[in-house]
Amino acid sequence: MSSRRIKRLVAAGLVAGGLAAGAPALASMSSSSGGAPGQQAPVAGAGRATPGTGVTTCQGRALHRTIVKGSDAALSWSGGSQLVTQQITTTAAQAYETLVVTFSGEAYAQATLAWIQADIEVDGVLVDPSDTGSPNAFKSGDSYANASLTRCVRVPVGVHQVRARLTTVGTGSAWVDDYTLRIDQLD
Repeated sequence: MSSRRIKRLVAAGLVAGGLAAGAPALASMSSSSGGAPGQQAPVAGAGRATPGTGVTTCQGRALHRTIVKGSDAALSWSGGSQLVTQQITTTAAQAYETLVVTFSGEAYAQATLAWIQADIEVDGVLVDPSDTGSPNAFKSGDSYANASLTRCVRVPVGVHQVRARLTTVGTGSAWVDDYTLRIDQLD
């Protein structure tokens, strides 16, 4: 068995094990910045929680479905951003549904690069917790590592664009490979 195949199996096991172990915690995450009561509204210009104000929660209930978009085609870039996008449609069964979004992958940041910043957006709006003053450093340092980012948001019925945005901060190149964008849709 090739080392690349072994690496994928180990990573998949770690991600699956971590998600299974963390499932209750994921369902209890939330945000308090508008939208449905106690939930973040993924609407451009909508109010957001003030960054750094404390723990937020996102109440998910029964799991409807899971979408996993994965690729072993490396993203390699210097300056700017790379996007991984997946469309999801929520149904009229509920007025609002919870999306738990996880982006994970093997990452490398060149030594001259400050870090790779990672954010999750739904319909073009950053999902909390996010903070432009203290960005989400997905990876820094001149080494390879598996990194992951999970966010939770309530959305109204309709078609939604879910996006992981990876941005280089500083001067240098970045690389992300063997990545997945996982979306769990709950009541």
